[in-house]
Amino acid sequence: MRPSLSVIIPVYNVEKYLQQCLESVLTQLEKEDEIILVNDGSADSSPNICRYYEREYKNICFLDRENAGLGRTRNIGLQRASKDYVIFLDSDDYWAENTVEKIKDAILNGDTDILFFDAEKIYEDGNANSENQYDRSGKVSTETMSGRLFFEMYYPFGYIVQACMAVYKREFLFKHDISFQEGVYYEDNIFSFRAIMSAEKVRYLPYRLYQRRVRENSITTCITDYKRVSDQAEVTTAVWNEIECIWSSLKGRLRFKMITYADELLFVFQMRYKQMTGDKTRLWQIQSHVFTEYLSFIQKYEEERKETKILKLYMYIKKKTAEEKQYLIKEVFGGAEEFEKLINFCQANYQARIKNRLLKLPLFRTKCRVGIYGLGNQTEHLMSFCKKVGIGAESIIFIDSYKESDKETYRGHNVKNIKDVGGSVDAVIISSSLYGAEMKRTAQEFLPSSVKTILLYEECEDEILWELLI
Repeated sequence: MRPSLSVIIPVYNVEKYLQQCLESVLTQLEKEDEIILVNDGSADSSPNICRYYEREYKNICFLDRENAGLGRTRNIGLQRASKDYVIFLDSDDYWAENTVEKIKDAILNGDTDILFFDAEKIYEDGNANSENQYDRSGKVSTETMSGRLFFEMYYPFGYIVQACMAVYKREFLFKHDISFQEGVYYEDNIFSFRAIMSAEKVRYLPYRLYQRRVRENSITTCITDYKRVSDQAEVTTAVWNEIECIWSSLKGRLRFKMITYADELLFVFQMRYKQMTGDKTRLWQIQSHVFTEYLSFIQKYEEERKETKILKLYMYIKKKTAEEKQYLIKEVFGGAEEFEKLINFCQANYQARIKNRLLKLPLFRTKCRVGIYGLGNQTEHLMSFCKKVGIGAESIIFIDSYKESDKETYRGHNVKNIKDVGGSVDAVIISSSLYGAEMKRTAQEFLPSSVKTILLYEECEDEILWELLI
């Protein structure tokens, strides 16, 4: 027997989109499935649309509630759900054709805890976005594995914090007490993290089944008010606490990925914070709380790169106004003297370690022909470092994926296309951190096997904070 689905759809002021959402589901559901509509205090005609569909279809349940936010609304639907698997759908979005068929075929044996799938980004004009971070096809395995192994292998690009881009075994969610944070924006964070860390069996389905509408003033596109920043801080520190709770059970590379995720959350918070204006005292208090929690987390759990993380925090603070900087130094570090002592210690250790690793690159060896692949900021920083310490390589060529060979120059050298480099180099250094893996595959495709390809950031085994080195 095929597994049954509970489709939970929170509804809030979406009269313009609700019919398309519901029709995209109703045309696919099978008789054993159900739809749970939960109104979150809508002020438009959305409740009337829900009542109409409830009257017309026996498998629709409509729950009308006062406004309590998306987290509470989803939890209400989750409590009402009665089928084998649960799937969430936002009422301004919709499903692609054959979504239910593809999902049920993938979970047929009923032992999958979470099935992930991809999404298409649809703009108000109906067009899809060619740059789609919700498409993981070709990058993520479709084999069954544990949630922790999935995170270890595929974070950051494979771990997407979107509850609607997965189907969850209902028994699994209740067994592990997994639900949404209530009363906050970004409620997906804790839910998604607890789910993937608890799941024994997850799979990935390489189809863009979820059609995510990108519109102004939605939760994910509007980030300018005080509550969103405050909630981002609460959610960020809550995830850090979750990591602390499971830390002793984590091993090796998964610990490294957790530290990286903690860094990402800090970065996202800072992006939200930078867009805020208003009561500076309240904002500074929120920021100092987040920084304090991050510092405590790093000092407890980061072993090899502790100085790097503290210096990144220092660089965030360094960019603040003098008054805000003084406030943060006092609240987070206990005062200027303690702050200066810690930063000086971290900077000396970090500079010595990274310089030592950089100096092992072929650039600093005699009689070595070196190619530098990529002409972006990272290459510019690397060459500034080379200028500071002196280059030992016999020759250097600069390499690009798209430029024609010998048509342009960079720092006085002709630029070569990667396809034309051949055996003219002994080693190629790939400077990009963002596209490094892809560039390495390209280099290995077009270069002889005798040419060594080096990912700069892997070689250094750490982040490179160039402004502290050049």
